[in-house]
Amino acid sequence: MQMKHQSLTRGALVIVMLAASISAAAQQFSVRRIPSIDSLPGSGAPQGAAINANGDVTGTVFPFPPSSVQPHVFLYSYSNNITTDLTDGNCTAVTSGASGVAISAKGTIAATLCVTTGTPTPAVYESGAFTSIGVGPNALGGTAAAINTKGEVVGTLELPGTAQCGSNLHAFSYSSITGRTTDLSKALKTIGCSSQATAVNDAGEVVGYVYDASTEPRAFRYLSGSATDIGGLPCGTVTALPALATGINATGQITGYSFGCPSGHEAFVYSNGSMRDVGNFGGASGSEGHAINSSGQVTGASFLPSDAAEHAFLFSDASLLDLNNLIASGDAALYTLVDGIAIDDAGKILVQGYVNSDPATPVSFVLTPTSPRMLTVAPLSVVVDGDGNYAVTLNVTNSGEAPSVGASLTGAAIVLRKTSTNTTTALPSAIGSLAPGESLALMVTFPTSVGSSGAVTKLKWAVKDSGGVTRGTSVVTLP
Repeated sequence: MQMKHQSLTRGALVIVMLAASISAAAQQFSVRRIPSIDSLPGSGAPQGAAINANGDVTGTVFPFPPSSVQPHVFLYSYSNNITTDLTDGNCTAVTSGASGVAISAKGTIAATLCVTTGTPTPAVYESGAFTSIGVGPNALGGTAAAINTKGEVVGTLELPGTAQCGSNLHAFSYSSITGRTTDLSKALKTIGCSSQATAVNDAGEVVGYVYDASTEPRAFRYLSGSATDIGGLPCGTVTALPALATGINATGQITGYSFGCPSGHEAFVYSNGSMRDVGNFGGASGSEGHAINSSGQVTGASFLPSDAAEHAFLFSDASLLDLNNLIASGDAALYTLVDGIAIDDAGKILVQGYVNSDPATPVSFVLTPTSPRMLTVAPLSVVVDGDGNYAVTLNVTNSGEAPSVGASLTGAAIVLRKTSTNTTTALPSAIGSLAPGESLALMVTFPTSVGSSGAVTKLKWAVKDSGGVTRGTSVVTLP
């Protein structure tokens, strides 16, 4: 890898973003709408819940507008671009419905049957048939949430008895190899009472959340009979806010979101015992992380300033990016991407949104990375320089397969407690052309008046090259 070096005069702080052009010439993702099922009269657009390594999707087809048709499980084949109705095998689909929630790399689907009755049942779909998961004779019902390549399913059971911590929900794990269902609540008693499992990786690590005696959720990780409270993001004197864990990848990195500081949600990544704030797009309602892949990329949703709208995001290489800015202008004119639901290890993202001409009807899309070149920006160091400014050394890399031509930094501002401070550096500042794999190290500064040592700030930035302008937001802690 080649390395250049360049220093800028005073002005900016940290640019820690995945650069992504919004122009059609350098789009980051192609957009494919998951097609409806013509053979299912009265049904609406499929609502995706999970995507596997092949880009195949499962989820639920809901009646829209309301009709006699109940929810059905569907399977979308990415290679064939075909959506298939998988009618439930244990309940009468017309009267009780079924919902697809997860799909493994092998194509096995985790689902919940009888969703509109009082006794929903977790199940797996394999070889053309549904098989109910044994939940024990005392369970009032159960729901599936996730499945791994070994066929382990996790979810939630409802048991009879006096409600504890607000309900009688128990996280469970089911092995298709042994046929055994394990109630995880015993291991979770040290954290709280009522629990729900949300995700599982191939190592059998389970994540979810437990409600404590104050009915506050606590994010947990469970493995081999032992459970850990992973905590939440800090807020002032509070070391760990209430939190939900929603996804876990192959290396044990976890995503989810904490509750309010002082209100709203905030997405996080938990790795090696440390919580990282993903950030948000400026809305008071914040952000939520919903899924994480093996590269540590997170997708989810965040509110725009004034909570004017909710947009799907990609968090990658310390960068929070609006997915609506990473698609071709023609697609952006047709669709709005609202929520990142799932992401596979190849970077394909399952997104919920709508067609701009019909915003009341939810639609699911698969986004596929297509950019021939991709600029990534990462901090190498953050120090206070001899002039009393925050000095940051950044590494800008062309991680794509085609040259980035005429790149420059065109904007930078630090936001702390809703106060935005623009850089004093004269912009644009040239980065130049970067061949595939080539990097540029540069130094930028901000006056220390933007925040005190240890303050957690947000940096908004813009980079431009021949492909277009990229904007993003990153969380930066001042030294």
